[in-house]
Amino acid sequence: MSNHTMTSSPDTFERLKTIHCKSCGEESLAACHFCGGCGQQLQEPCLDCGENNSIDVSYCGKCGADVVAIVAAAQHTIAEAISQADNQAGTGRFQEAVAMLKATVVADHPQLQNLVDQIHRRIEQFPKQREKAIAESQQMISEVNGLLEQRKFHLAHQRLKSVLPTFRTQELRKLLENVQSKVDESDYLRTTVRKMLHDRNYADLLQQVKRLAELNPDDEQVIALLAKLQEHDDHKRTQVSGQLIKLVKFALDKSDYKSAMSAINKLPVPIQNKETLKLVQAVKERVWLAEHLRTAPYITTTVLALAERMKSLQPNDDQSRSISKKLTHRWHQAERKDLTHPISWAKSPDQTAFGLPVDFLPLPVELARTRKSPAVTCQPMLVPFGLALQAIGEAEINIDLTPRDSKPSWLKRLTRRGHKETAKVGWGINIGTTNIKAIQLVRGSKDSEIQVAQSVTYPLQNDAPEQTPCLGNTISQFLKRHDVVDQPLVISLPGVQTFFRYFDIPAPKPSKFAEAVQYEMRARIPLKEGALGYDYRWSELTATEKSVVPRRRVLLVAAKRNHIEERLQFFREAKVSRCVVQSDCLAIGNAVLHSRKIPINSNTGSLAILEIDAETSNLVVLNKSDVWFCGLYLGTNSMDQVLVNKLKIPKTKAELLRMQPHKAPCLYELHELLIPEFAALAATSRRALDQYQREVGQPIARLLLCGSGAEQHGLLRYLRLGN
Repeated sequence: MSNHTMTSSPDTFERLKTIHCKSCGEESLAACHFCGGCGQQLQEPCLDCGENNSIDVSYCGKCGADVVAIVAAAQHTIAEAISQADNQAGTGRFQEAVAMLKATVVADHPQLQNLVDQIHRRIEQFPKQREKAIAESQQMISEVNGLLEQRKFHLAHQRLKSVLPTFRTQELRKLLENVQSKVDESDYLRTTVRKMLHDRNYADLLQQVKRLAELNPDDEQVIALLAKLQEHDDHKRTQVSGQLIKLVKFALDKSDYKSAMSAINKLPVPIQNKETLKLVQAVKERVWLAEHLRTAPYITTTVLALAERMKSLQPNDDQSRSISKKLTHRWHQAERKDLTHPISWAKSPDQTAFGLPVDFLPLPVELARTRKSPAVTCQPMLVPFGLALQAIGEAEINIDLTPRDSKPSWLKRLTRRGHKETAKVGWGINIGTTNIKAIQLVRGSKDSEIQVAQSVTYPLQNDAPEQTPCLGNTISQFLKRHDVVDQPLVISLPGVQTFFRYFDIPAPKPSKFAEAVQYEMRARIPLKEGALGYDYRWSELTATEKSVVPRRRVLLVAAKRNHIEERLQFFREAKVSRCVVQSDCLAIGNAVLHSRKIPINSNTGSLAILEIDAETSNLVVLNKSDVWFCGLYLGTNSMDQVLVNKLKIPKTKAELLRMQPHKAPCLYELHELLIPEFAALAATSRRALDQYQREVGQPIARLLLCGSGAEQHGLLRYLRLGN
């Protein structure tokens, strides 16, 4: 046997090489893939080429890459992606965080497995956290509102700030903005109060602490400070009030209302003492009476009653006694005269609060003759008077809205234009919401002489008479007492139910005129012709204009047919043969134009007439060539309703107090309740007049009042002087 030298090959060396497991420290052969002690993998792939290398090597045996550095870089990249995703999730951007994690490139490597597991957990958890955040933000609104009701603003602010910005709905953002302002105000007030206490500045300290207590009702220190300040303030107010009350009583004894009112205005408010409250009311009552007696536009029965009330309240006031004496003297003088105007008292200011000269509408002579008192009366009869003028053929604006199959031809209208169809006797009937007013006009021995033969009023007991049998019963009662079957009769239709259009059309052949008007009507009124009752009048233009293109100006007036039929049905059932329907706005215009007492000059501006009734009012504007009108949904009923709501009294009593304010327990309080209604009527009328000026382009010269509501005490004064 020969002797051989023992040598080891490289493969043998590799098989015999050992390494230590990084997990448990167990020694294992390098050729093993897994640790015999814990099963941990002993070979890791190269992240560059994929070759498996022993865990104890620093460089890849195949590509030479620095496997330690490559793994460390991969760990840093993945950890950075996880950190950024956590930051996004922290601001509520869960979906963006999930998308970024899913886009992160990871390799299958044992040293990366822990980070990969973290990515998978977050991809699974973030959607659940998002759903939870949404649910919490929705519940937050009711929770915060509950805290706000308890005035726990700081706690509410903390809860709102806890909602991630992404999940703050618009409502939550508004709540946060509101709460933030309260918290800022509270912090500012705390700083201010501390400084005021330090500086001994107590001038406005109580108000500051009151507000701080409202914002922090659970702060015992603030509540205690407020109680101490209020106690001191009550003591001071009592001393000041006692001194001022002495001044008030002294001034009242001397009838020095200005000084008494000045002292009243300096009294600390609110006034808790009943005796002081009674004194304040007494002073305000006398101040109100003195001012209204001095500035009343006309002498009325109400003004006389106010003077008597002032005398009884302040018997030692020489000036009030003098005013009462003058009022009574002028009233008795007027009773012995045949006055056509109410008795003036205070002069109207040069510039009124309404912006226009405002006065009562002078009565037509025929109505003035029926006056039994120098007070402002007969104004409510203006509409039936204008209607009756049309019934006897004396109306300037002759419009018949009665629906019928055919209207008079243009040629017949032309032949009638030169001479009006007149009647010896005619009736005008104004159907209102609370009563029926009727006037019968009779021609005298002279053609120009017209007399009021009868003037009657029948009350209705329903707020909507046209929809109830009440109206039919009242009309039947009227027809039984007055023989109108064969006499011409004109019935009113409310201004709010009628409308008009002005337009110019080329003068066609006479036979084509009605057809031209109907064409314009279809173009200008958005209702079918069969659903309307309408009529029109026309006028020629000036010669200069006719020399260019002959044209005629047309006034078209229309109303819904069913409204007209409702007015006519009771008269048709009674076989009244000569019955037509006219707008009450045009009836007012006819009454004014007939009286000739009010000059209408287009050079100085148009004349506006405001007729105030119970449910609605009418505004009519007249100039030399046109009449413009509109109905207003305001009247004395709204004033009555205010008194019903505020004073908690029946409507009948409210109406009585409004019409006879001197019977009210407290005059100035009643007047203050009506001031907003006066203001609403003034504002609505002003808007309507502005519309007229936009449409017609002509200024308004003055405004005249009429109707049952025009005599409301304080209304004319308010339009002239304001409040």
